[in-house]
Amino acid sequence: MSGPPCRQPVPTDLLRRADAAAVMPQSRGDGRRRRRIDGGVEPDVLNMREATAALLFGLVTPRDVIALAADHLATGDDGASLAALAALYADATSADVFDLSSAALIERGERPLDRDGEEVALLALRVACRRFLAGDWKLRSFSSWVHDRIGHTGPDAAQPLVDFDDELDARNTRDDREYDTRAVGLAAAFLAEAGGSADDAP
Repeated sequence: MSGPPCRQPVPTDLLRRADAAAVMPQSRGDGRRRRRIDGGVEPDVLNMREATAALLFGLVTPRDVIALAADHLATGDDGASLAALAALYADATSADVFDLSSAALIERGERPLDRDGEEVALLALRVACRRFLAGDWKLRSFSSWVHDRIGHTGPDAAQPLVDFDDELDARNTRDDREYDTRAVGLAAAFLAEAGGSADDAP
């Protein structure tokens, strides 16, 4: 019997930030908790790959990823790692979930998640854009997250959104209507370029 797939350890500072975010309320921008990733017709996380990246950026909790794994099993997906992920205890750490989620991706024949490149940030930004477009985040919650978590050193494809937060900081008016419209356009354009529509879900 072959052993488990070889995986590089996740940077501990990244996992600490993910665990810290997991115990904080996930704000919708208007004081209400956001909807679960497995609820509704248009979920903000489309697949396990996005969920794994979103976990590292604090956008979802370990429990969310475990629930998504259970949904995959219920719809006919299989695999030892996916089953183990779905069976994890409710207070599992981000490290526990990430290891099993990464192994489940490999078992399904997908390439390993590229933690050292731009992929994790781009996948997480897809989730954030979808959440903003669904009305779960207000403008400044969204733009500040992009600037703080992606930043000017992040992927080139994210820079229009990062620069937009700088523009918001320098604006002379507090009227968000024009900026909301522009932010919606930027987020939609990013999703179109990054392949983040519902048609890309497995």
